[in-house]
Amino acid sequence: AGTLSAAAAELGAAGGTDWLPPVLPASRAEAVIVEVAREHLYSATAADDPAVARAEAILACVPPSSTQGDIGADGGLSLEGGRQHSATQPIDGSGGGKGGEGDNTNFHTIMAVRDTIAVVRMLPGFGVVLAPAQLRQTADRFEVIHQCLAAGPAAYLRADDLRTLAARLGLGSSAQQHAVSAACARAALAAGDGAAAAAAALRLAAA
Repeated sequence: AGTLSAAAAELGAAGGTDWLPPVLPASRAEAVIVEVAREHLYSATAADDPAVARAEAILACVPPSSTQGDIGADGGLSLEGGRQHSATQPIDGSGGGKGGEGDNTNFHTIMAVRDTIAVVRMLPGFGVVLAPAQLRQTADRFEVIHQCLAAGPAAYLRADDLRTLAARLGLGSSAQQHAVSAACARAALAAGDGAAAAAAALRLAAA
């Protein structure tokens, strides 16, 4: 209580321990939450670093109404809503402007940070380990897909998982998803699995 009173007095508040900080506008509060979550996330050294879970918990402080509307019918994140972007745009949405009243910058940044967390957790399943900061610094995110295919001799058989991973990386357009399928077909051919390569080629031809 003494510390709180001293802080209140320092701030010039008249109510002593009754003093409360001013209420921030919702958009500004969300921007602060996102920034703190990103600081924790990019301090993590691996997917199982407690800082990743802390970042996720901090993002959970954002009201559900602020992140609704981006969930697809299958329970996964929709590829709609403007989160598709070029393979070299920062995955965490940090390339945009400052969040503020009347815009949806916070919304897209929140979803992008959640995607980053999901990607970091998915990668070890493919035999790839990247810290969040390393993922952020990857200039071409399609390179992450190539790393997954190179790390596991049968990773090309997990085309659906790789397409989901690509979508989380922001590579969700039809052309980008087809590029993932084509990469899987080439990996299958390189592994001598002609049947898998042919099946992938037929699916691409029918798309």
